[in-house]
Amino acid sequence: MAKTSDIPDIPEFKILGRIGGGSYGEVFLARSVTGNFRAVKVVRREDFERERTFEREFEGIQHYEKVSQDHPGLVDVLHAGRNDKEGYYYYVMELADDVETGSDIDIDHYTPRTLASDLKHHRLRSVRECVEVGSLMADALGHLHAAGLTHRDVKPSNVLVTEEGRVCLIDFGIARVAATDDDRVTSTGVAVGSPAYMAPEQLRGEPCTPATDVYAVGVMAFELLTGEHPFASGTALATAAAIERGTTRAPSQLRSSVPAVLDAIVMTCLSRDPAQR
Repeated sequence: MAKTSDIPDIPEFKILGRIGGGSYGEVFLARSVTGNFRAVKVVRREDFERERTFEREFEGIQHYEKVSQDHPGLVDVLHAGRNDKEGYYYYVMELADDVETGSDIDIDHYTPRTLASDLKHHRLRSVRECVEVGSLMADALGHLHAAGLTHRDVKPSNVLVTEEGRVCLIDFGIARVAATDDDRVTSTGVAVGSPAYMAPEQLRGEPCTPATDVYAVGVMAFELLTGEHPFASGTALATAAAIERGTTRAPSQLRSSVPAVLDAIVMTCLSRDPAQR
């Protein structure tokens, strides 16, 4: 992982500070020469075991750039580029908070609102609102899948929420075209994705498919409806074991207002067998 002191040089943008990062890559807040605030994700070659994996990741984000502006549930990638001398690629995204041009942002206290922060603060939505959010995320992923892309890291912290209540899926630094056996790990040997939201086959190190994303949507929908993770077991290892077993209660057992048809949809998404999702 690159040091946070390694400030990237992005043409026509001034980097204001680091606002996030994941299994690989860092996200920076930036201001364009015209005064617009944007989020910039930087992914470095050193974060990958293989050069071809780095190249495939860049191909994936270039592909995503072409389809991102066609769906309201996807954050817009406005531009993707690379700096081969310094060994990284980057992509510029809209700032979902829609900060006005010319205003100021306190970088030390700037934290984008996500579904994860809502869950942390026990902001339980109505069943109808949960259906709206889940449906939009499922439709956004369907749009990606139709374009030949999979996301591979769907989770609440990758769903931004604006002041107006708009939600959109982010972190497409690991969205990609048809993964291969060599593309499952970073340079540190960590599987791509977030274990608590990984499908059983993803935990086993098998290639990701659209069904892998569907599983993660099921986990997220369960959390939105109940405020609880369907397989949470105290530790990451125990949670992974529970995911592999695949036994969990239906959402209606934790929230009686969840209708049977919604139970069925969520539990289908959580099927151990990818072919059943």
